[in-house]
Amino acid sequence: MKFIDNNLPDYTSPKLEINKDEHGHTMMTYKDTNHALGNFSKYSKVFLGDCENCKWWRDNFNSFNWETCDSVLVVGLGMGLFPLSLYEEKNCSTVDVLEISQEIIDYTNSHGQLNENINLIQGDVYSYTTTELYDLIIIDTIWLPNEMTEDQWQSLVTKFTNNVNPGGVIYAPIYQKWVVI
Repeated sequence: MKFIDNNLPDYTSPKLEINKDEHGHTMMTYKDTNHALGNFSKYSKVFLGDCENCKWWRDNFNSFNWETCDSVLVVGLGMGLFPLSLYEEKNCSTVDVLEISQEIIDYTNSHGQLNENINLIQGDVYSYTTTELYDLIIIDTIWLPNEMTEDQWQSLVTKFTNNVNPGGVIYAPIYQKWVVI
């Protein structure tokens, strides 16, 4: 799943640049770190375990029952590919997305490509609280595994354990952590 590149407008601000690469793919670059996200379907396929060559992710999702996964919290919006895949391909009826950057939320709302039933929430993962229960919580806030410590991971697991339905999962795709509650 990916967005139609021609429907994604270019955008530039002091913190963010969104434009097309030499192949016409939309790229979102965070200027402070120079990390970039591309509008590529492989992103969701790998991190949701839907590819042949992504062993760690596939092995974990082999034991996950998508048939009973109805509610998901995604922490980190990026381009919105995870939430869109969860809603439209995995048929999750509740997809909430917690994003720290109001600018990214505003950009996503402005291009109108994200399904309107996906709920975007502005907030920081470490201070955000909710009473909602989820079948899956995805922590997608880092670019490289060394950008999250084991203490940070454990604090997020502790923080969100009471927000996960029995048998549900807290998952960090880049950090390659998977905890069944």
